[in-house]
Formats: sequence, structure tokens, C-alpha cells
Amino acid sequence: MPILAHLRQVTSTMNDTTTESRAVSVVILKGGVGKSTTSMNLARQLAEHGKTLFADLDPNGHATNGLGFEAAYQGEINLGDVILEGDATPHDLIRSTEHEFDLLPSSNTLEDVEKDLAGAMQGSARIKSKIVDPLLGDEYEYIVFDCPAYP
Repeated sequence: MPILAHLRQVTSTMNDTTTESRAVSVVILKGGVGKSTTSMNLARQLAEHGKTLFADLDPNGHATNGLGFEAAYQGEINLGDVILEGDATPHDLIRSTEHEFDLLPSSNTLEDVEKDLAGAMQGSARIKSKIVDPLLGDEYEYIVFDCPAYP
């Protein structure tokens, strides 16, 4: 079954009585196979069921740039300011899109942030505490993470 048809089938089985908020990560260990496209299509489908945030954690920024947010990709404030330094919040970065979901954009410095995060104590827990915990449930019903590809 083609992936888009599968996404439609999965999201169509959801009904209006579904009340549990969810964070979903799309991870494929190889680049160039359509992960960002799949992530954006999933976010678009989920947006039909509730307020959705698409978080582009892939340092290549293809999704962020493809959605027309080149300036945010090269912006002064970036995900590192949210995840590592703590002097910014996700709200400083989130952008509304014309696709019925909001975007937490990638940045051109995200690769450096990933290196710092890998060496940080409980690095992956910071994403949960800085992005998922403050946003999921109260503000967004769904968060879809487009994760980087690692061989």
C-alpha cells in the first residue's frame, strides 16, 4: 500500500471521540527516501482531527525551506536556544502555515545543536521537557517530529 494511502487509512480510523494527545516521531535511517514528505503528510492528515504542530528536527531543513520559511531556517533564534540554552521558548519559533498545521522550524545550526545535545546529560529528555511537555495537550493535540536520518 502506498504510504500516503496508508496515512489516510490510519487517520480516517480516528474518530471525534479520540481525546488523547500524541507526539509522533518519523524516523528512517536513510536520507532521501521521503521522510520529510511523509512527516508533512502525516501532520496534514492529523490536522483534520485537531491542532497539529510539525517539528522539523532534521538539520537539512528541507521541510522548513519547502514550506517557505527560509528566513526562519537562517534566523537568529533557533532550536538550540530552546533546547540547550533555555533563553527561548518554542513560541519564539513557531510559525503558522497555510497547510492547517503549525511549524517549529529547523535551523542551519541544528547539526551543531545535535552534537551538543548528544554530549548533554539526558539530551533526548530535553526535547520532551522543552517541546513536548509545554505544548502537547494544552496547545496542540498532535506533534509530528521529522527526525534526522542517521546511517
